[in-house]
Amino acid sequence: MAMSRPVRPAPIVAAVATVAALIVFLVVPAAASAATRSLGTGTATFRLDSLETATLMDDLLMPLAGTPAKLSFGATTATFTAPVSGGRWNTTTKHGTFLLRGGLTFVLAEEIVTENGTSGQFVQFPMTGWRIGVGTSAGVSVVANGARTPGFFDQSLNGTTSIVTLHGHKYVKVTGLGLSFNATSAGAISSVMLGRGPNAADPFASVTLLARLR
Repeated sequence: MAMSRPVRPAPIVAAVATVAALIVFLVVPAAASAATRSLGTGTATFRLDSLETATLMDDLLMPLAGTPAKLSFGATTATFTAPVSGGRWNTTTKHGTFLLRGGLTFVLAEEIVTENGTSGQFVQFPMTGWRIGVGTSAGVSVVANGARTPGFFDQSLNGTTSIVTLHGHKYVKVTGLGLSFNATSAGAISSVMLGRGPNAADPFASVTLLARLR
């Protein structure tokens, strides 16, 4: 003789359905937020615009790197490299922020000879605390001459963003990020460097960013 299957009372069925709906509601946002990942170590490579760098150096503005960043000069190029110390990256929107260590400083050292003798002047404009936003409203933010300044450079992405595998680990790689001086950066540098410095819209560097996804 077949056993009849018990029927759940309607209130219990409704309660189960409500709980299931709440579980779906709670789980879906969590899954979506998983697209945002923290960044580990990596490297930011700035290929400084050769013509602009030469123009600034002709005007006695010398770029110098602050530890642990490095600056190297080739026959016709200058490359500034800084370690990535962290940040955030959204693998869906391909937007995020890279945090860098070290900095870049413009130094003006000039010897002045007059009929009364020789004197010198030395001023500097440090740029530290780099936060490079890709697709973010803050853009490139630096501590410029001691003050946190968002939007210090204009930017344009002329390359690609991708996820690459290196030594068994996933990395986010951004290429062809163009940075140029704007009214904010040009004005700030000129005000400290005795009226010398770049003009707004002058190119600064092409940047490649590489950082491990955590």
